[in-house]
Amino acid sequence: MFVKSFLYISVLIAWSLGSFHTTSRDLTNYQGKNEKNPISLRLINSTEPLAYEVWLETKIHEKILNYNGRVRINLRALEAAKMITIHSEKLLIRNYTLFDHFGNVVSILRMEEHESETILEFSLQESLKVDQNYILDIEFQGYLQSIPQGFCYTRYVDADGETQFMATSNLHVTNARMAFPCYDEPRYRTPFLIHIIHHSTMKAASNMPVAFITNNNDGSAMTTFENSVSMPVNLVAFAVCNHDSQKTLLEDKNVEIKFLVPSHVTDETNFARDFIIFILKKLEEYLGVGYNLPKLECVIVDDGMHLGLENWGLMVFDSKSLLYREGQTTASQKMDIAKIICHQLSHNYFGNLVGISWWNYAWMTEGFANYQEYYFTNMYLTDYPMHDLFVAEFIQRNFVEHSYLMSHSLNRYVQTRREVEEAFDYGTASKAAAVLRMCEHAIEGATFQKGLKKYVKEMSYRVAEPCDLYKNLQEAVNEDRTIPEDIKVVDFLSSWVDQPGFPLLT
Repeated sequence: MFVKSFLYISVLIAWSLGSFHTTSRDLTNYQGKNEKNPISLRLINSTEPLAYEVWLETKIHEKILNYNGRVRINLRALEAAKMITIHSEKLLIRNYTLFDHFGNVVSILRMEEHESETILEFSLQESLKVDQNYILDIEFQGYLQSIPQGFCYTRYVDADGETQFMATSNLHVTNARMAFPCYDEPRYRTPFLIHIIHHSTMKAASNMPVAFITNNNDGSAMTTFENSVSMPVNLVAFAVCNHDSQKTLLEDKNVEIKFLVPSHVTDETNFARDFIIFILKKLEEYLGVGYNLPKLECVIVDDGMHLGLENWGLMVFDSKSLLYREGQTTASQKMDIAKIICHQLSHNYFGNLVGISWWNYAWMTEGFANYQEYYFTNMYLTDYPMHDLFVAEFIQRNFVEHSYLMSHSLNRYVQTRREVEEAFDYGTASKAAAVLRMCEHAIEGATFQKGLKKYVKEMSYRVAEPCDLYKNLQEAVNEDRTIPEDIKVVDFLSSWVDQPGFPLLT
């Protein structure tokens, strides 16, 4: 009752508150450049991607950091434009060809690379035909980054004390363009067909299970993966390493739980395996939708920067965030491992299955993942005070974070790389989690859960905006009548989401 009273008061207060020719030039005329946001990352809307086929060749086994790549983008023309724009960064474009849907070559006059905007512009001799499909075929060369951006590399020490190299990917949030040319925006969801060429002594992994492996005479092999479900490019993942693979089949779900880890730590994945199986079941019960890929694979990548990444089907973890050592791992570390794993599993629904149309709605993915990492971990680690910790670590700290004048609203339009990164900062994620928890208490837990079930069911494999979340929560409220009819979900949630800071009660 106290929570509802506080909500109603705060609502009232909030209401009151081919040939290779490259040049570099400014994209002011069509990128919306202004003094406040000098460099926009957004593409023009003349085309949209329908599917990708990607080839990547790495010789990481020889510690060679250059890699070769090719991408074929099946795209549709939305306007009769004489230009196609896609993203690319730190890549050398070697060749490019455009085909129409009959397989005929379409003349490209030139390609221009706008480095500051990380955009490739292909100027065409003739206008695209609206609603016609085309294939843009690009060959390129890249360099494995030493920091976790795009296609990168890292090192680890094996059981014999030897330093081993592995190639991996980090395409979050705007890093996909560093791995291969693409439409690097979350609104575009397409299937991906991935081929990784590597030395035959190494293993390759990606979002989907291996379809087949082709061995070549030069000692290399090409691992081809099954065609993926529709997803944004920032969720694409791949790795090439010497890790061992541990598998557990969930026969009732036909899902394979896999761990790709160094051979000397395979026994330390048992806690993570049991916890993942438990949380997958609880998420399915709570949201009414089960995990919907044929595998869930966890790979250890000690890049020193990320505790975990929610790549769909190939989640990445730091070793300290995945491995549990009986008799050595402390109670606090055990809780952290569980929270980090649960956070990534929550993203399978909020961020992966249900996407967002643009990065200013990142709070809709990070907020749920941050709240649910406490909510569901509490079901497994029942003797840990997870709900009390959430109040201390998120709500109380949030009051400090958002008491400053420079704090920003959750719904804030972003277009530069710095602004996009800020959409994922602690202040945004923690406030979003606190607001969602407040909403759950205000409309009651069962109604909140019913609204989320509706939301996930309606928006699966689509991109959502706040209005979609508000609508489904409101439908649940209308059915259960848990708050007065004159108070609407969109009114009290948007007042917290669209304004910086928080109401001050005096």
